Amino acid sequence: MGAARRAAMAMRRSVSQKLMSAPAVAPGERLWVPRDGAWVKGEVLAQANTLVTLELEDGAEHELDLGFGELHRANGPGGGVGGSYDDATAMRHLNEPELLSNLRARYLADEAYTRVGTVLVAVNPLKAIPQPRMRAYADAAFGSEAPHPYDLAELCFQRLQSGAPQALVVAGESGAGKTETSKIVLAYLAWRGGGGDAGESLSAALDAVAPALEAFGNAATSRNPNSSRFGKFLKLYFDGDGRLRGGGLETYLLEVARVVRQAPGRAGKARDMVNFSLGRFPLVSADSWTSDHPSELSKRGCFFPDCARAERSR
Repeated sequence: MGAARRAAMAMRRSVSQKLMSAPAVAPGERLWVPRDGAWVKGEVLAQANTLVTLELEDGAEHELDLGFGELHRANGPGGGVGGSYDDATAMRHLNEPELLSNLRARYLADEAYTRVGTVLVAVNPLKAIPQPRMRAYADAAFGSEAPHPYDLAELCFQRLQSGAPQALVVAGESGAGKTETSKIVLAYLAWRGGGGDAGESLSAALDAVAPALEAFGNAATSRNPNSSRFGKFLKLYFDGDGRLRGGGLETYLLEVARVVRQAPGRAGKARDMVNFSLGRFPLVSADSWTSDHPSELSKRGCFFPDCARAERSR
């Protein structure tokens, strides 16, 4: 660290300690501190007004000036898997590092879902995980079972019985698992609504139209090889007895154009699409791919796993 930077930090600390005050933190208390773009947990060794000295988990000593930053206290272990919290609102200290740490702990234990009140946070496990029994959530109070889309779907279904229309919004980053989560919710509500011909025919119709919608509405991005580039508004109609009687699907195309290749320096930009997903259907199975004729997909940038396998096997 240069002399000028050390002098600037010393002056900043001096101003902070003279003009500001900070909450008292006891020796041994655990705090989160930002370091190198991430959050690191440390144990308090001493405090001098706004200046706190901590020992980080890797043994390094760190000084935190609370006069110019927010205090992020750490929680003790929760009652969930690996000491995590099923519902983040049960944390005594709810802050960014605690929320992220809790999601990470649950993700590593193959628990993809975490409640934050009536909001369900899903971290895409990128693999198949066992689904709980639907029957366990039927007529159950919200939050009494493990966090899952079934839990929110059941809450909507119960409130629907009072005659109030319900809306469930599935939102997130590209590749977060919105499409799969929507399918899980639909499957539960179709089952909860009595299944039968209406539920089965609705599920079958949506399954049948999905390939066409994805062919023209999906595209490859640097984050997701099969990103849905359109919004879906799904309506389900129940009668007064809670029986599913029908539904409808509206789509909203987000982008009507695609780039054929990414510009230099744009490889990390998720919104740079490479062609429509439709392009992979005829090209992946084409018999004309030979080592003498390089694939146009490889020239344009192929992000599809099946395309990549085909390219390697040519």
